[in-house]
Amino acid sequence: PSQAWAWCRDDLQAYLPVKIQRSTTSATTVQLVDGTTKTVPTADILEPISNPGSLETPTSDLVQMDSVHKMSVVDCLRRRLSGQQIYTAVGDILIALNPYKSLPLYTPLVIDEFVRRDPVDLPPHVFGVAMAAFRSMILEGRDQSV
Repeated sequence: PSQAWAWCRDDLQAYLPVKIQRSTTSATTVQLVDGTTKTVPTADILEPISNPGSLETPTSDLVQMDSVHKMSVVDCLRRRLSGQQIYTAVGDILIALNPYKSLPLYTPLVIDEFVRRDPVDLPPHVFGVAMAAFRSMILEGRDQSV
């Protein structure tokens, strides 16, 4: 369908969200999120994206995604990593991606935020996991595992 959003197989990024412009049995012209246009084999067009609005801001907790499958998860993690957000939650589980560079994620200021505030009110972070375990240990008086 013309002007519909779909997932497209990509050699470099694995999957990309694309807006279908024109399609034949062998080739499809698509618009990428950044506005550029390219032609791809029609066989590389995968399933439709049911809620293109969900592409606007990558969620910090994958549990909140409208549609959870490998294409949407890979896309969300890739976009968060490109924004230097290396931590993503899946409920109580924390996914950490290696940015292969130093980021200011472990400063005294960041530590202080997690000590003063409830980790639920902050972006996903390893300090949030540690503080939640520590608070649970204190409140419940039971061992915790991280």
